[in-house]
Amino acid sequence: MNTDKILVFIQKLPTTLAAILLITWSKPYSSDLPLPHLWGYTFSMPVRLGLTAVGGAFLYYSLFYIKPKKIKKIETYNDKICPKCSEVFIAGYIPEDDLCSKCKIPLEPLKDFYKRHPELKDLEETPPEIMNDIK
Repeated sequence: MNTDKILVFIQKLPTTLAAILLITWSKPYSSDLPLPHLWGYTFSMPVRLGLTAVGGAFLYYSLFYIKPKKIKKIETYNDKICPKCSEVFIAGYIPEDDLCSKCKIPLEPLKDFYKRHPELKDLEETPPEIMNDIK
């Protein structure tokens, strides 16, 4: 048996047992049995039916609810760039031969590309000095 199925069973077991105990304790199926009570107060039939509905919801959840699978995160650094023309190729659209379609040279990973090639980085003008009269 699969280990994941065993873990799911163990996780759902307390909810299933609580649901079964709640349904049997509320005794909605017979008015002849002694009425359930809590702290000295007996429960009327509508309250017993409500407890049964809550127990049924717990039971339904524990038996039929399937936890949705986590969406796998897409790796963001599969993109590649041409070091000559600086054209970026997004993951999934990278040519199979891993060559730039224009320059026919090998593509490089986009991650840390400008650290490896600081000369290709577009440098902006240095910002002006801070003026003292600005409030």
